[in-house]
Amino acid sequence: MGCSSKKAATEPEEEATATPTTGTANTPTFTPTNNTTAVTPIVFDNYEDGDVDDTLIGGSWIVTYDTFGSSMTKTAVNEAGQTGNFCMRLDADVYNGSGASNWAWTSCAADVTPSAQPVDFNVLTTNGYTGLRIKYKGLFGIGSTGVAFLVQLVSNATTDFSKFRYVITAPSSTWTTIDIPFKLGQGGFTRPNWGQASTISEADYYAQIRAIEFSISDYTSGAAGFENRGNQWWIDDVTYY
Repeated sequence: MGCSSKKAATEPEEEATATPTTGTANTPTFTPTNNTTAVTPIVFDNYEDGDVDDTLIGGSWIVTYDTFGSSMTKTAVNEAGQTGNFCMRLDADVYNGSGASNWAWTSCAADVTPSAQPVDFNVLTTNGYTGLRIKYKGLFGIGSTGVAFLVQLVSNATTDFSKFRYVITAPSSTWTTIDIPFKLGQGGFTRPNWGQASTISEADYYAQIRAIEFSISDYTSGAAGFENRGNQWWIDDVTYY
């Protein structure tokens, strides 16, 4: 399978986002419906081709991490209990060895269109789509406390890397399917408590969604010497529902 030429953008604090250098705009088509009619789920990626580089939508999964000592790899694996033959496994060491109070982070992100053109998720929800569904299991590594698994939506409406997010602080060690509503206040995506995303209107944020991001990060500390190694996150069946 061909892979679009992309490079990872560097971010000063938390998670980075995939940024393509080439590609053709291919905004997903959402079937018009209403909130009383079931919609047809749109599979963003199910990894059944054994490919953890390209998504089914046409973007690419890009791994990035901070420069303080963290690392992440992505692998297509056959894991007991998953749906189908393959899922994506993220292995991450979250480490701040810089001697300064920096937030250690790792990221695996994919643009929602091949050319990184944003999608108006307000239209998606108007047409009846409720949120993002993923099947996952995860294991925290050994070391400092304060690590979280973050499912994030990256919006071009903010420029300081603050993002709407779904925070997993107690990952399931067995396969679990989670539905993450887009609408704030419904037990799904939430605002961060810092940056532009903490105050921007929900409609403005969702008008320019560019990427879906999975991050394993220091969530509460930001301290020098933070170290948590051997985190694992298995992800499958990423779907708009």
